[in-house]
Amino acid sequence: MAPQVSPMSTVANVAQAATAAASTLLRASPAPAPNGMPRWIASLINHAATLAVLPTLPYAIVQHTLYQPQQPLKVWLIAHLLRNRSNLAPILEACYSEEEAASIAFKPILPFPKGIWDDVKCEVVSVPPAPKGWAPIDAVEIPVPVEVATRPGFILTPTPKNEKQVKSKLIIHCHGGGYTRGHPLWTPLGPKLARDTRTPVLSVQYRKCVTEMTAFPAPLLDALAAYHYATHTLGYAARDIVLVGDSAGGNLVLAVMQTLSKTGQSLPRGVALSSPWCDLTFSHPSIWHNSYVDYLALNAGKAVVASVARHYTPSAIRGPLLSPALAPEGTWKRMGDVRENKDGGTRVFIQVGTGEGMYDEAIALADTMRGDGVRVEVDTEEGGLHCGALTGFLGEDAYTKFAEGTERLLRGGGQRRESMNIGEVADKALSLL
Repeated sequence: MAPQVSPMSTVANVAQAATAAASTLLRASPAPAPNGMPRWIASLINHAATLAVLPTLPYAIVQHTLYQPQQPLKVWLIAHLLRNRSNLAPILEACYSEEEAASIAFKPILPFPKGIWDDVKCEVVSVPPAPKGWAPIDAVEIPVPVEVATRPGFILTPTPKNEKQVKSKLIIHCHGGGYTRGHPLWTPLGPKLARDTRTPVLSVQYRKCVTEMTAFPAPLLDALAAYHYATHTLGYAARDIVLVGDSAGGNLVLAVMQTLSKTGQSLPRGVALSSPWCDLTFSHPSIWHNSYVDYLALNAGKAVVASVARHYTPSAIRGPLLSPALAPEGTWKRMGDVRENKDGGTRVFIQVGTGEGMYDEAIALADTMRGDGVRVEVDTEEGGLHCGALTGFLGEDAYTKFAEGTERLLRGGGQRRESMNIGEVADKALSLL
């Protein structure tokens, strides 16, 4: 007879294999990469670049007149200005101070809804490093300059107004910013989700990849620490957690999911992604085809990748941890396993705009996940630019759909579908007889 293999030994072998594979992903020494410069210098350069781009706005107006794109003229001009300024000055800013990182009064880049802080209260907590001995942390190969660290966390709790508030669920939000900028409160996404889904949100201020000590995998260590804090300190079960990520935050959420999966951990009930950054190699066509439409800049993106992935080999940058859109078949299989939780695996909601550079990679990610048996819902914003749920460039509809998609993951409802006509209703009724 063949020897019996216990499930626990299988999980242990998977964890060991993951650790061994990870060890081949790191460079012997960091690749040369730009570090963050003092922010007052970065601000001067950005202002100068803005002034240099302003004279090109008439050309952008002519482009809009000739091409008749889906975006209104105002949005087209804003995207033109942001994209060309970043291409002209692809610079990185220095890390925030400890006081800024933990500040509730952080200066946002997008306006917050009036009265949002009447509906949501914010508490700043210290999220300690996840302990050694916890398999996901042990599975991460950590280069010498990078260390674990205590990070500020922001718990956003909806103000109780009725009995519908459900505290038994939790959203863990990883904000975007290309891994080099950002703050849990620099956009209103976290507070709005807490208010509109009536669910607490935990958002960690993960370290930004602008030095050797804070480059990847430092953000992954911080995000795993937030997950450990939610499950071990706050006491939430994995099946009651939904991970939310926008842009680079989406990339981070996918790295967390891979690490949890490979080490046999219980998986969250859902993942909601807004314009996830899934390909650090820029190999999908839309990153080029939409480069004159979206506000993201390729020059800046290349500088960001050099800084973020300075500890990783070129093959590792093409690998699933950093470029999940290129992940091979089987990467997401545990997420599609219906035995993972009572609702059947980890369900995924992805929102992406057809006008953004990351459109193709988001669709490729969804296709690969579906091939592994994961239930994936994709919401496409026609003509939408990067992270439409945050920017609202084409209106609030993108945010509304994203919040609804997140709520479906939280409550376990089915995918959104169009209303049925009377014939479909009759067919459905007959099928149940």
